[in-house]
Amino acid sequence: MRLIHVVLLVLLLIAGLIGWILVSPEPPMSTGGPHPEIAGMSVGGDGLARLGPIFSHGFALLALFVILIHLLVALSVAERNRSTIFWMSLAAAGLVSLWVCWKIFTSYAEFLATGETGYFLGFPIASAWMMFGIWLSGALLAVIYVVGFRRFVFTAEDEAAYDLLETQAQQQRASPPTPSHLPERTT
Repeated sequence: MRLIHVVLLVLLLIAGLIGWILVSPEPPMSTGGPHPEIAGMSVGGDGLARLGPIFSHGFALLALFVILIHLLVALSVAERNRSTIFWMSLAAAGLVSLWVCWKIFTSYAEFLATGETGYFLGFPIASAWMMFGIWLSGALLAVIYVVGFRRFVFTAEDEAAYDLLETQAQQQRASPPTPSHLPERTT
């Protein structure tokens, strides 16, 4: 199966999952309920009860988007440059991204279940994973791009082919073509 077909498959899975989410029953108290003491105010109720029915949907959707991002990165690299090192680097970055997403979801669910959380640099653990983990896992893709630029993105062969095209273009500009399609002028 070609990579573009895998991308299409992931997009179809995302569309199917979004469709499934849209037709799923609404979680209990998802929009809140009336406050027992203050008229006109809503309360959220039990967060774990709201998250429970949709936890797997939300994580699966996020995981599919992370996979899609990494597949699109692979698609942006010429097929001849997708070496084992490239695939291993991309897979490692993808696994770190998926792990961070899992930590965000599970630390939030743990907080909802226990009502207690730890703190990291002043943020609750789930928020800290979101603040620091998301950009850090995305930065791995930037590291792959920077470190592997000459190996994966713009190789010496690519540069030589570009230089040849540039030389040919300069030669064509230096000697304008003769207008053979125009009739000769007679006086």
